[in-house]
Parts: sequence; structure tokens; C-alpha cells
Amino acid sequence: MGEEKKTIQCPTVGRIVYFKTRGSADGVYPKKDFASIVTEVVDADNLVINLVTFGPGGIRFELNVKNGQEGGMWDWMPFQKDQQKRYENSVEVSEKQEIGSENSENSDKQEPNVEKEPINEDEGKEKQNEDNGEIEKSE
Repeated sequence: MGEEKKTIQCPTVGRIVYFKTRGSADGVYPKKDFASIVTEVVDADNLVINLVTFGPGGIRFELNVKNGQEGGMWDWMPFQKDQQKRYENSVEVSEKQEIGSENSENSDKQEPNVEKEPINEDEGKEKQNEDNGEIEKSE
């Protein structure tokens, strides 16, 4: 069917996302996800943003943060990911319905391509007797 369409959810100023911390090398501070607010979209095509992150020690400003699963990156919250999947599924279903309705509309408009043989009007003509419903065949 060709290429697959994928709608990318773009971050906007004011949205809440997760900032994934790197954790400490010695393991004292484990990797964690902290709530962050998008303060600027630096590069919408590559999903690079600036954030203010809220943690137990206060707030931090994170600049030029890329989207991803690794430490030092931002990611959507599970609820946002679920909403994106639902949206993609609903778009896919509506596109299939549109294609199905287009096909049925086109099939209604098209006449079948059947060759018709010329008919000799006198040969094999059947006539129904209206009085008793019997069929008389003329030769």
C-alpha cells in the first residue's frame, strides 16, 4: 500500500512532559523522570525543546533537550503516548472507511462490462397466457 503515515505529536510551550535524569555514575542518585514544563520549542522538526524541570531539590532549567528514552532527554508521559496511539488508530480507521465508501460509490456508478448478443425477436419468443398463467412458446 505504499508509505505509512505517522503523525508526530509536537511539543508546545506550556505542555508538561517528563525530563529523564541521567542519575549519578556511582548509583547514589538513580535515573528518574521529573515533571517539566516546555518553555520554548527550539527545533520543532527534531523535537528539541527548553524545559523547566521540577525536582525534590527545586527547579532546574534544561536547554536544547532532545526527545528520547535516555538520560538527559525529554519524553511524553504515558497518558500522552496513549492519546497519540488512540488518535493514530482513529485516523487509520476513518481513512479505511473513506476508502471503502469511495470504492462502493465508484462500483455503484460503473456499469458491468458485458457483451450483449443481438436477439432475433421472432426466435424463441415466449408469451405468457394471461388467463391461466401458462407459457406459450412461439417458433
